[in-house]
Amino acid sequence: MRFRAALIGALLVVVATAGSVFGQGFQGGIRGSIKDAGGVIPGVEVTLTNEQTNIKRSSITNERGEFVFANVDPGNEGVNATLQGYKTADRGGIRIGTDSGDLHRGWVWRDGEYSSIRDWDVKTELADDGITHRVSHVRASDKLGRVHELRADVVRVAPHRMDHGNGGSILNEGLARWTYEGRTGWGISEYLHTLDADGRPTIPIE
Repeated sequence: MRFRAALIGALLVVVATAGSVFGQGFQGGIRGSIKDAGGVIPGVEVTLTNEQTNIKRSSITNERGEFVFANVDPGNEGVNATLQGYKTADRGGIRIGTDSGDLHRGWVWRDGEYSSIRDWDVKTELADDGITHRVSHVRASDKLGRVHELRADVVRVAPHRMDHGNGGSILNEGLARWTYEGRTGWGISEYLHTLDADGRPTIPIE
């Protein structure tokens, strides 16, 4: 009993992998191991829970303390490990990506399928003062090779300037009208500039 009491703080180590395709859907998997201060632990019940749907799946660690969950849909997952005599170990927020990439990096849905953004190219048009943001031109290339061109016109700007020492900074917050292939949407535009003693940006604005 003294030995088991010392192991109450058993550690759960999980490594998530993704990027496999099964059928018409995108799925990934989770592989991990259960360990404590003495090494790996076989026979641990591991439960995988989708944090959006609360759907659960279970597995038992093998002789090397390892577990595997295959065919996991994209989303956030939680892992729970239990074994009699040990404290339950939990880990949440495990992100399963897709074959299209990490959708949290930016993604696009078009023609019935989605893909992550591979490259971003942003160009900016400024007002005559050389500081106030007026237009952004965005060119985004996705993993499927498609190119998406967007334009944002900043229709209202609220500047917040702070002067200090031999320079200062200015934060421009604005309302932007976005257009893409005939569609229009609205969003927030925010620029922060560090200014020199002459009130010019210390870093060129592209």
